[in-house]
Amino acid sequence: MSQIIDLGKLRFYFAGDWDSTTTYELNDIVKYGGNIYVYTYGLKTSSNLPTDTTYWALMVEGFKFQAVYDNATAYRVGDGVTHGGKVYICILDSTGNTPPNTTFWSLFADGIQWEGEYVNTTAYQKNDVVSYGGAALYIAKTDTTGNLPSDATYWDAFVSGISAEGVYNAATAYVLNDVVAYGGNLYKAKGDTTGNLPSDTTYWEEFLGGVKARGAYNNATAYALNDLVNYGGTVYRAIADTTGNLPTDTTKWEVYVTGINPLGDYDNTTAYVPNDVVAYGGSLYKNIAASTGNLPTDNSYWSLFQGGIKPRGLWSTGVAYLPGDVIVYGGSNYRVLTAHASTAFATDFAAGHWEKYNGGVDWKGTWATAFDYKVDDIVKNGASSYIALEDHTSGTFTTDLAATKWELFAEGGSYILPATTGNTGKYLSSDGTNYVFANGETNWTSISTTHTAASTERLFTDTSGGAFTVTLPASPSIGDFVELTDGASTWDTNNLTVARNGSVIQGNAADMLCDVKDAGLTLVYSDATNGWRIK
Repeated sequence: MSQIIDLGKLRFYFAGDWDSTTTYELNDIVKYGGNIYVYTYGLKTSSNLPTDTTYWALMVEGFKFQAVYDNATAYRVGDGVTHGGKVYICILDSTGNTPPNTTFWSLFADGIQWEGEYVNTTAYQKNDVVSYGGAALYIAKTDTTGNLPSDATYWDAFVSGISAEGVYNAATAYVLNDVVAYGGNLYKAKGDTTGNLPSDTTYWEEFLGGVKARGAYNNATAYALNDLVNYGGTVYRAIADTTGNLPTDTTKWEVYVTGINPLGDYDNTTAYVPNDVVAYGGSLYKNIAASTGNLPTDNSYWSLFQGGIKPRGLWSTGVAYLPGDVIVYGGSNYRVLTAHASTAFATDFAAGHWEKYNGGVDWKGTWATAFDYKVDDIVKNGASSYIALEDHTSGTFTTDLAATKWELFAEGGSYILPATTGNTGKYLSSDGTNYVFANGETNWTSISTTHTAASTERLFTDTSGGAFTVTLPASPSIGDFVELTDGASTWDTNNLTVARNGSVIQGNAADMLCDVKDAGLTLVYSDATNGWRIK
């Protein structure tokens, strides 16, 4: 829409964008490119470009952004385009004249142009930026098509980066800065490469050192640098790519973690490898060289790992004993020193198959004739005890003792203990010369009829059925006592009589009548004069 611009005495007519078919007259204003022009020619004309100063004058210099440069577009003075990351202003109408042609374009702003991932068929301009090899960015040094960003003639590294590509695959085409896992390490490509192992330093460099656990060693498995395997209880690390080389091969492997592999009892048919540990006899042995059928006592293949013992019970003939086995013979324990099949104990002992491990004795009771005694057996003969010094079948004790088959173990005494009959409840004591029984206490007993008491008796007397008599012991000794109590609370109605039985009670030559309900008393004998005393 045309618009009249009134500036007082000056009046302008805005005619919009310049058009070659439009007839313009004095003071018409048009937009051309990014600029504003005013028609200054006295006669009406058409098709004269606003840049033709015969007909037009620049009124307002401006800018019109036209996006990315297109070789087929007709550009006008003042048009702005981006090309190769830079901004250019058209200074002369142009079609097909690519920036930075200074006849037609003026550099407006320097910069870069992000073009995404590199494509081999794309025509790139100077300052175009592409990604190549993952996170790495490259900037074009000049216009280029089909030249890889790794070609320093056409490109500069703009931002270094890496691209994680997972586990190495020999069929994959890798590019600069690709990172792969191989063995226990990460490797970064030094350039484009296909089929070259990451261990090849021509094409790869170590990016991050590490290890990779591969489990138990397998002779058919291809191992890579820094792979870890278990072999004989020890963990080994591959120091080079290897297949079929045992971890004990120091050109391909090194010890990573020393350990052991417990395998139970030794088996003559098992193939053992270093650091396998087996039980043999009472001890543990560790393999030091691969072995099959070599006993753990063979120092060429095994070393003692932990000494110990294995209890095998009573010794017997015809048994295969192993070092560390412990048996019982007589009163002692013996430990096997060498592997052997047992014959006679004395023979095996003399041959150095055994050693006494823990001395002891075996109590056999009273000595008897025609008995098979063993070393350290203990017998009683008379008041003393004796220990056997050798295995033998007994004849007479005097003869065997004289032949040093026995020696005194503990000498006995000749003391005779008093008889136990009639001494119930008493305890054994000494009067300084002899052993005697002294009074103790017995349990309480309930009675309801006439009764003769013994010393130390304790009686519940039940007179609920009628009065009755308790007779004290005859011929008492000092300290003898009898305890009595009203067991049925009836002494007041049915009296209890205590018969003195020849001795006095409280100094009186008379029986004692108990007639107080719920009473109780203890009678203790003192001597013939005072007799029984009430405690």
